[in-house]
Amino acid sequence: MNLMSGKKSYFIDVENVGSKDIEKFLTQDKTSDVVVVTGPQSNFKASGAILEELSKGKNSRVDVIHTDISRDQLADKLLLIKVGEYRGRFPNRSLIIVSKDKGFKHAADVMNKHWGTDIKTIIELPISVNKQQQPKKKEQPKKKEQPKKKEQPKKKEQPKKKEQPKAKPPRGEWKKYWEIISKRPIRSRPKTHDALVNSIKNISKTGIEADPDAVIHGLKSDQKITIKSGIVTWLDS
Repeated sequence: MNLMSGKKSYFIDVENVGSKDIEKFLTQDKTSDVVVVTGPQSNFKASGAILEELSKGKNSRVDVIHTDISRDQLADKLLLIKVGEYRGRFPNRSLIIVSKDKGFKHAADVMNKHWGTDIKTIIELPISVNKQQQPKKKEQPKKKEQPKKKEQPKKKEQPKKKEQPKAKPPRGEWKKYWEIISKRPIRSRPKTHDALVNSIKNISKTGIEADPDAVIHGLKSDQKITIKSGIVTWLDS
């Protein structure tokens, strides 16, 4: 292998990482190398970029260790041995274990504590996926803001019309009423204010214009009557 200090070495658990992923990784990463331990039941296949690297001999970036012995976790133990080997031979190299097996994480913690190293564990190779970029949606043109309608000037309030003073009832001709009522004896004349009002209204029915308030005012002014507490006193006796 073309082993140079300062590079990265990935120790791959092939029980968790497929050959296709290793091929993609070697195609994208042109500087790092990989270490693989295979056994009799391993599904690892050297093809494509892996086979191309193996054909380079000493300049290959792929280190494959194979065992025909089928024992429990033998491949995992051999992979850890390779980690220790690289730690001693290449102290400046970044060592990374690629596996979903949590046992490697515990082993890395022990080695880091013992050696003061920084061996990392990850669950998959850093392979970038080139997704076709979706064309950006065209931004919809912003709707033009409608100009605000000009506020109509408020109509000036029309000044309220002055209320016309209520027309006073026509002044009754009290003298005509007096001419009629004076011909009656005092005892036959109205003795209360209400009775006087009714008497004036009755005369008005004959066609003589006579407003009760005006007639009473005239009778008082001419000193024909006085009214106190609703009692009418005739003064022509």
